[in-house]
Amino acid sequence: MDEMLLTLANPRFSSHNSRPTMTEHEDGSIEVTVAAAGVKPSDLSVTVDSRILTVKGETGEQARTHVVNWKIKLPREADVDKAEASLVDGLLSVTFPKKEAVEPVTVVASTEAEEEPSDAPRYNLTVAAPGLAAADLTISIDEDRVINLSGFTKRTGARIERRYQLPENATIESAHASHVDGILTISVPKGERAPEKRLELAVTKPEQSPTEPEKAAAPAVDEATEVEKGAGASADEAPTEPAPTGTREALLAMGFADLHLIEQVIAKNGEDALEACARDLATASEWDTLLDDLEEMGFANRERNQALMLKHEGNVKRTVKDLIAKA
Repeated sequence: MDEMLLTLANPRFSSHNSRPTMTEHEDGSIEVTVAAAGVKPSDLSVTVDSRILTVKGETGEQARTHVVNWKIKLPREADVDKAEASLVDGLLSVTFPKKEAVEPVTVVASTEAEEEPSDAPRYNLTVAAPGLAAADLTISIDEDRVINLSGFTKRTGARIERRYQLPENATIESAHASHVDGILTISVPKGERAPEKRLELAVTKPEQSPTEPEKAAAPAVDEATEVEKGAGASADEAPTEPAPTGTREALLAMGFADLHLIEQVIAKNGEDALEACARDLATASEWDTLLDDLEEMGFANRERNQALMLKHEGNVKRTVKDLIAKA
């Protein structure tokens, strides 16, 4: 399961809300729980965009302002199209069923050169596979959009084993490949980016016995007033929780530990672009296989490779061209 991407995006945080939790149930469903104490349902927004769950809300009162603002990276197996959200006693619960298993897409390599490319945007991957024929190659793309490439022949003893991660909007069902003169080309059309999905919030009030409201009403108000005013604190002196003081501290608080890469994303996006920096760091965490491939090609400086991958937004072909030009 992918790690959660947790970020406090707004430094003005005066509510005592703990970090979100993510639970995987026995049926495979994923449940994310977020404390939103003091935030009214009408002020709460729950959206999903590219596997990022965003929970935002702010409710102002006379004595304090209650704020919730979290971003959580969801695992690939979470079915965001069937997500359900509910709010009970200030506790938000968002449930994602597990996606149904999908058979990998098998791509058969053609022995003919690809026709004149169309204007439709697509991802192209070119791999050198000398000594192997098209019939020796096995190409499949799984539901996580990972290309699995393998091949072996006794005729020349040539062998290849590679894995490549495709972006989220790759239309893998329409992928095709050609193998000509020892060069394998895999082409995958780019699909439309999925729009942001806003979740409807189901507000549930727990059942109470007739006597419970009577027991709780007046004392609770008096006690709350005493807590707010009895300590001598005015509305301007309302307690607040500490927040990260800068982009670097906020990124470290999210669990990103690579200081060199943090500096690179800040240099790319700017000091105030916390969300863009977090998004780049989350994407870069999936580049291990690509970085290993660059090392196999002879580019041994992993940090430099990583910096150029970041510059070219994960495009290996442009990264290799840049590495060759600077060699």
